[in-house]
Amino acid sequence: MLLKRVLTATVLGALVVGAILALPTGAVAGVSVIVAVGAAWEWQRLGAKGAPSVTDWAYAFGVGLLAAVGWKLFESGIIPVWVAGILWIALLAWVGQQMLEGSQPRGAPGKLLGVMVIAPALALAPYLHGQAGFGPELLLTICVVVWAGDIGAFFVGRAWGRNRLAPTISPGKTIEGALGGVALSVVAGVACAKWFGLPLASIILFALTVVGAGFVGVLADLLESIIKRRAGKKDSGSLLPGHGGVLDRIDSLLGVIPVFAAAWVYWLSP
Repeated sequence: MLLKRVLTATVLGALVVGAILALPTGAVAGVSVIVAVGAAWEWQRLGAKGAPSVTDWAYAFGVGLLAAVGWKLFESGIIPVWVAGILWIALLAWVGQQMLEGSQPRGAPGKLLGVMVIAPALALAPYLHGQAGFGPELLLTICVVVWAGDIGAFFVGRAWGRNRLAPTISPGKTIEGALGGVALSVVAGVACAKWFGLPLASIILFALTVVGAGFVGVLADLLESIIKRRAGKKDSGSLLPGHGGVLDRIDSLLGVIPVFAAAWVYWLSP
């Protein structure tokens, strides 16, 4: 299983890096819409029973359309970007409350919640990619931050994980793994920012933001875990060997991109 996870992650990572660096922003937007449709399809099917219906297809393509429209909305001004970030902070506060309470997960894969979770990040991905002069590098840096967090959490958790982070939500996650993931995120994020020469108001503010992004990624992952547990599912799908479905692969990014984008337009960019 570990070998399958590594191989799948390697192939996906290479494809994503190549797409971000080689494709124009319009093509990246098209890819984001396709991913949004796939993620929305899985979200809709989490709580569905029986064979797929026209409603499932309509919902999936509707979320994809919202991601496309959202891209243009975010390009119209910074206020929608702030709203998306604040929306995700509110969602993650709700997750954090459940984690601290230690109660049984509350939440279901409702249609509105699915739109709130999926559409903003996949509309903001081309928005960030389109930042003049450094957009592809900025988006890739965010991806690296999330990937490093996943890798650090997985291996540190396996080696030294003793204390469960959220036993009622995701029993396999540990506090040690989460901290290891955040630490590796900061190292990887700062290294990428310096390597790519991103125009930053302050490298210290950037590092602090990456720390926050690391914890956002953990909570975003737990949000999907809540929804899956309430739906009685282990994975959102089976498209990606060793990783489950599309949602399983992008769950942390769905939270990190909006929060990071809001931080970028507020205090990170010069």
